[in-house]
Amino acid sequence: LPDRRIGAIAHLEARKGMICRRAITLILAAGAVLFGVLRTDAQFAGRKFVIDAGHGGVDPGALGIDGGAVPNEEDFVLDVAQRLRTKLIAAGAQIVMTRTADTTVSLTTRRDLTNAEDPDAFLSIHCNSFGSSTAHGTETFWWNSGNNADQSLATHVQNRMMATFNLTNRGVKQGSFTVITSNPPASLAEMMFISNPTEFDLMNTPATREAAADAFYRAFGDFLGIDLIGPLITNHPDTVVRTPGQSATFTMAATGSGLNYQWRRNGVNVSNGDRISGATSPTLTISGVQLGDAGFYTV
Repeated sequence: LPDRRIGAIAHLEARKGMICRRAITLILAAGAVLFGVLRTDAQFAGRKFVIDAGHGGVDPGALGIDGGAVPNEEDFVLDVAQRLRTKLIAAGAQIVMTRTADTTVSLTTRRDLTNAEDPDAFLSIHCNSFGSSTAHGTETFWWNSGNNADQSLATHVQNRMMATFNLTNRGVKQGSFTVITSNPPASLAEMMFISNPTEFDLMNTPATREAAADAFYRAFGDFLGIDLIGPLITNHPDTVVRTPGQSATFTMAATGSGLNYQWRRNGVNVSNGDRISGATSPTLTISGVQLGDAGFYTV
């Protein structure tokens, strides 16, 4: 995998002032590499997904406990779909949305779009409803005539929703919904019942919709066998330009457990002492930089 280094090999630049004074600029370039388990932030690079926010336009979908007043299913699922899109794009995936606004899109159009795009997976996001306000729980569907890939995707989606919402498990089921009759692996997720006051209130919070997007994001990883738990660089250090005597600070951030850090200059480990601190932490500081400190720093 690429090591995501940024910038170029550092160099010194000498510039003459108007009155013959010389200003020396140090360019300390920086990058970030995770050694051992090599990871980048492009975990879904080369992957494509079609994300379907159910209903929309003239079809509001399931009505919330307030009846026709917003928010309803079309509003909730679009927000979750957009949050999921943001996560997947940040991880390097190509995303095709069946709708990005409150517009009407036919079921066959959604299916045909999925077939034309031929993604790694298709996910249709929904909220459930029933005549009785006591109906509750989470369920996921795959096509009646689907294959093992469809069933696997639906199972991973259901498992992640259960781990996230901890609601009643209504199971992984087969259905004849048009949108999941596409050729690529397809699944339809019914997150919870917005006809149920408790579950409506739950879905009516940004935190729940963000958690739902994260659940689907991780379900895609499970389905494709991509490890989303290991170390991940979330912030790369920026190149720093300083003049002699100033301080230079490089900062990076990574997720994961049991992480150890080691900063290097031009491939050689740096150590704490004298003017250097944080050599084995996420933040490296060099006080009173000198010409010899210029270089390419990695962690």
